[in-house]
Amino acid sequence: MRLPHVGDLFTDRVPESDAFSRALTAHREYMDTTEDILAAKNVLVYYGVGGIGKTTLSERLEQWSNHELLPQDSWGPAPATAIAATCRIDLHRFQGRVDMPAALIAIRRAFGEVRKSWPAFDLAFAAYWAAVRPGEPLPGTATGGSERSEGIAESVSEILSEVGIPGAGIATRTIRALVGEIRSRVQLRTLFERYEGFESLLARCSELPAPDDPHPEIVGEIAALLDTDLCSWDGPAPLFIAFIDTFERLLADPRRCDEAAMNELVWRMPNVLFVVTGRNSVDWHDDTRANLFVAGRSAWPGLVPGAVDEPRQHLVGMLAMDDRLRIILRGRKLYDIDISDEVAWQLAEASDGLPQYLDLALDLALNRKAVRGEPISVGDVTGSLNELVQQVLEDVPADEQRALRAASMLPFFDSVIVAAAAEVSDGCAQRALTRPMIDSRGSRNFPYSMHDAIRSAIRSSDHSVVNGWSTQDWRVAGELALMAVRKRYRTAAEARDTEATLEALTLAIALVSDQDLTIESVTTEHYDDWLSQAIVYGPSIAGLRVTLPARIRTDMGRGIADFVLAKTTEVTVDQAAALLTGIFESAHPLRLPAGRHRGYVLRNAGRWSEANAAFDELVAASPTSLNRYQRNLTLVTARRFAEALDESHSLPDGRAHSIRLACGISHGRFDGYLQRQNELLDDLWRRSRQREALEKQAMILRWQALLECAVDPAELEALRERAEIAKHQSALRDEYVARLLSSPATLLPDSEERAWIEGMDRARNSGAVGFRTGLIRLVVALYLEDDAGLAALAELIRAREQPRSRLWIPVECLLDSYGHDVPLPPAQWVEPYPTVRDRWRQLFDVWLERVKT
Repeated sequence: MRLPHVGDLFTDRVPESDAFSRALTAHREYMDTTEDILAAKNVLVYYGVGGIGKTTLSERLEQWSNHELLPQDSWGPAPATAIAATCRIDLHRFQGRVDMPAALIAIRRAFGEVRKSWPAFDLAFAAYWAAVRPGEPLPGTATGGSERSEGIAESVSEILSEVGIPGAGIATRTIRALVGEIRSRVQLRTLFERYEGFESLLARCSELPAPDDPHPEIVGEIAALLDTDLCSWDGPAPLFIAFIDTFERLLADPRRCDEAAMNELVWRMPNVLFVVTGRNSVDWHDDTRANLFVAGRSAWPGLVPGAVDEPRQHLVGMLAMDDRLRIILRGRKLYDIDISDEVAWQLAEASDGLPQYLDLALDLALNRKAVRGEPISVGDVTGSLNELVQQVLEDVPADEQRALRAASMLPFFDSVIVAAAAEVSDGCAQRALTRPMIDSRGSRNFPYSMHDAIRSAIRSSDHSVVNGWSTQDWRVAGELALMAVRKRYRTAAEARDTEATLEALTLAIALVSDQDLTIESVTTEHYDDWLSQAIVYGPSIAGLRVTLPARIRTDMGRGIADFVLAKTTEVTVDQAAALLTGIFESAHPLRLPAGRHRGYVLRNAGRWSEANAAFDELVAASPTSLNRYQRNLTLVTARRFAEALDESHSLPDGRAHSIRLACGISHGRFDGYLQRQNELLDDLWRRSRQREALEKQAMILRWQALLECAVDPAELEALRERAEIAKHQSALRDEYVARLLSSPATLLPDSEERAWIEGMDRARNSGAVGFRTGLIRLVVALYLEDDAGLAALAELIRAREQPRSRLWIPVECLLDSYGHDVPLPPAQWVEPYPTVRDRWRQLFDVWLERVKT
């Protein structure tokens, strides 16, 4: 029999429910007042140390609000204040960064319980969603058994249809193409006038965000449109509650960027009551918090320490004595355990109100009943939490004890990983995972977890307890777990399962961040071990950012965290280079990849001399052909073709050939290029180098579309789907260019994707247009025979301050051939420039003739 958690019996917490009722009453009065109040009084906070039942409290408050508790429950009937709907913004799976669009969806789902369509919000959100989640459908019809639908797609479609704009296709990126037309429709002028700044917001939602730069500050402005509707409600406005759990996750990011976005969202929705639970009090009242949208005592009076008016902050202590006794007596009745009232009282006192303690004590009592059938004594079920954990383990078969100890090393797991780490059978692991100390997390890959307090109690034990593990035992189990995780990673990578791959990497990083482990080596000169290789080869380095461990105890873990952070958009080029330099100059297994990626970061920023210096350092440390090739490729990127060709003679034939081909296509010569790139692509897929393979495939299709105008639409579609799942921005941009070159007549009417590409290019180029935008504008102008468009493109390039790499050469040559002057960067041409220019002109003339026939 699986014993329910105390949370299932329930943590009553009557004082906290009273505070919630008072906060609801106060919030209703706040909503109904006609006075202008220049302060936010819409945040109710419950905070306290881990393990005291804050998540259970948050979930139960939501159940109470929604009339989901039994009539005889100790809290009594649902709160007297009418609640229209609730939503939950759960931060459990995040470490500092939050999916802010998902937060908006959760809030909008609650509002959809009251009214189907919220036009201003729905239009703005649709434009924003199309920018940050290109290719993903708008949230709409309920799926997967859900009874509720966000309804945004249906709402936007209806709005557009009412003003004569066909709604078909708005569930994809095409919503962005409609923004300009929406803004021009007279029928929507009242919408623009009702919401101050709405027209500007709609434009910014469409133009600013990108998948790798989502501009979370816009989220608050979008959310404010819902609150504006509540302010103008005919009669008493509906009251909505948003529950935010594990708020401490926002603090895992040292810069606390997403906390600032959440701060703005809460401030801009004063008519929604936010119920926050977490380990720390919320310090938005602190005037020194300069990074917040709004901070200060006058802005957040309920958050000021010592505030007495609800809603305010409440320190959630351990369970009150009445609550403890109620839980024990319910367990006694439910499981027919012989616990006297005196022992129940002593147990309640000994627990200090910690829910996990009572969980373990009731489990012990049930085991004692099964083994002895005697009345339970106080000694049977009391002691420190660590002692109680050990007592529970002593009542568990030895093989299951091993399984539970193995599970305590991992943030999440399944029976296969646990069995491998503990060296027990899968059946044993499955039995162990039915114990009350195990939680379900709802993942298809790794469905179980263990509460932090229990994990800590088990993980901190040593060989001095019965069947306990020594430091060596823990290390051996950790290494066995790591080997099992490696197998899961391989399986996921071969299946191209992005989610499973990232979760496996998360587990591996958690293990090596907790203790020093021996990681299986790999037979390659570029990587010391499989994990370092997997981090680089996996679907997304930056995608690992949100799952990095909050506490890192090893140099291995710290190096991984710095490497991952350096590959995100959270840091500047200089900061990324500094992080990677620190790893490169250490003995970390990622030191050589860090040296390469430092060169990549500088090269992509157009800082070619610094990039070459970085590669020189790398080659001095590791003179492999790959590292020497990358230095050589930097010369090609900087248009130093003669030097690159001269130095390429020192490279192996295959890499030297790649340098010659790169120089060749810069001069408009493609002999053998596509064949060689396809061979390299096959090798990347064979070695499960997913990110690089997607990038390579998209680049091949881009050039193939120019040279042959014969790209398989099905291949493009398949590439686009994979790139969207992986959020691979380079591949997505090149895929669009390939489609445009293949069939410009089909894509020209839809300017939305072009705007999306340009926005992303600017985000990746410090605000300047990238070469793909230049190529797209060139193609459009050539196809339309638009000389003014060519002139505008030339002016745009002249205004660009950043250095231009060799990738700009086709655009520059075509503009020059059409009489539009663009100053050329210095270049070591291996043929006369006029020859190069004319060759590119001929390639595009042939392309243009093909697509127009």
